[in-house]
Amino acid sequence: MSVDALPRATRAFRETLARLEIDRAPGLEDPAAFGRRAAILAAADVLWRRQLGRLLSSEEVRQLLGVGTRQAVSDFARRRRLLAIRGADGHLHFPAFQFTAAGRPFEALEAILSAFAGAGVDELTIASWFTSPQDLLGGRTPVDRLQAGGAEALVIEAARRTASELAH
Repeated sequence: MSVDALPRATRAFRETLARLEIDRAPGLEDPAAFGRRAAILAAADVLWRRQLGRLLSSEEVRQLLGVGTRQAVSDFARRRRLLAIRGADGHLHFPAFQFTAAGRPFEALEAILSAFAGAGVDELTIASWFTSPQDLLGGRTPVDRLQAGGAEALVIEAARRTASELAH
């Protein structure tokens, strides 16, 4: 957001608070703290999308995989054959990075997701791992290595090591 847009954003924020009758709600004793919390919440979705890239809907994945129902797509996620993230809207979203250029899930995906199964981490943590540089991968991201091909075993091992560290 540009500096020029801040006055408009502030005005809209105030108007929305007044319309929602939140301007006198508990927790607003410190307007600066409230503003910081609001900014963090507002930016969180944008920051996650920047980190994870495009998220596909169940319908888009259904079409991509050529399966008959959205339930079939949910089953892929339940069986750890796809990574699904439940959005604030309650729907499942699927990071596009887990698909090859041909629209198929990477073969190593099931082994990678299984490695994280016992680590006690959520789907956002796993998704973030895929898009974060890893030492074992020479500072490249797991997604980069999978897309380049030929490094599946190394990416699976990186997942196992990270999952082991996170489980402790």
